[in-house]
Parts: sequence; structure tokens; C-alpha cells
Amino acid sequence: MGLSKYNGIFVLVIVAGLMFAASSCTQTNNSGTGNPYVGGSSGLTFSFVPGSPPAQIYDNQQQFSVDVRVNNNGEFDVNHVFFNLYGVSSA
Repeated sequence: MGLSKYNGIFVLVIVAGLMFAASSCTQTNNSGTGNPYVGGSSGLTFSFVPGSPPAQIYDNQQQFSVDVRVNNNGEFDVNHVFFNLYGVSSA
């Protein structure tokens, strides 16, 4: 009767060890790209269109336009973009 007691404990230890080994195995998805973003990671980029605004303004009353190019290099689509231009004073 003593030997069967040890056999039961031995089987229990083996089963527990196998369960531990099986639960510690994890599957990893390593694609090697290094970038988790599909569409891009830099978001919106803004740049002035060449020649706008002009390099020099000679008269305080001279009107000019400021054209800005907006590119979406990000992950999600953007429908509307609003921004403020500061630093231009009429005085």
C-alpha cells in the first residue's frame, strides 16, 4: 500500500509540471517590421506652399495670401482640419 501512495503523488507531480509547462508557452507574432502602425505614425504635416507667403513685404497695405499644404501621414482619415495663423499683424 505504501508504493501506490508514492505512485499517486508521482503522477500528480508529473501532471502539475506538464500543466505548468503548457501554460507558460506563449505564441509571439514577430513580423520584424518594428512599426505597429499600418497607415503611418507621423500624423498631419503642414508646410507652406513655395512663394506663399512672399519672402518680403514692402508696404503695410500690401495684401498677400498664405497657402498651407496639409498632408495626412497618419493612421486614421481626417475629414476637416482647422488651424490658426499667429504672428501677422496689420499694425
